[in-house]
Amino acid sequence: MAERLERASTGRARCRLCKEPIDKGALRMGVSGDSGSFDGTMMIWHHVLCAALERPAVLLRASALSNEIPAAVRAPLEAVANIVRAKKLVRVLWRHASEPRCLLELAGDRYTLVTELRGEPLVVRGALDEVIASVPDEDLEGVVDTAVAAGKSLPRAR
Repeated sequence: MAERLERASTGRARCRLCKEPIDKGALRMGVSGDSGSFDGTMMIWHHVLCAALERPAVLLRASALSNEIPAAVRAPLEAVANIVRAKKLVRVLWRHASEPRCLLELAGDRYTLVTELRGEPLVVRGALDEVIASVPDEDLEGVVDTAVAAGKSLPRAR
């Protein structure tokens, strides 16, 4: 089985885990596997965040082999994969539909936020109110609403 991380060259592929399309230019993970419809192998594609949450060991292997993706982009995904692999993940409170951005609830009432700030990947760990306070303003409302819907009490004003 061979894995690789790359940018999607087209927008035709769908993630095998969430079944949503993978946008052109988005980071994706491919895993080669036997085809069920013909003799030979084919590449099965996943959103990188889906892979980090559902297949962390495979994502970490693909990340270690990837030379084309900058380390700053790989680091947040590896952080999510390591959390899942260490069995510290309680649940995913929020995740972006197609970008590798999410808010994770960990054991011990700790949280990890993976997002972007000014185009740079950002991983924030800590208490929920501290993590929420670090979110860029345009994303704050959606994250807070999702956390409140999940039964968390948060201060609404900044």
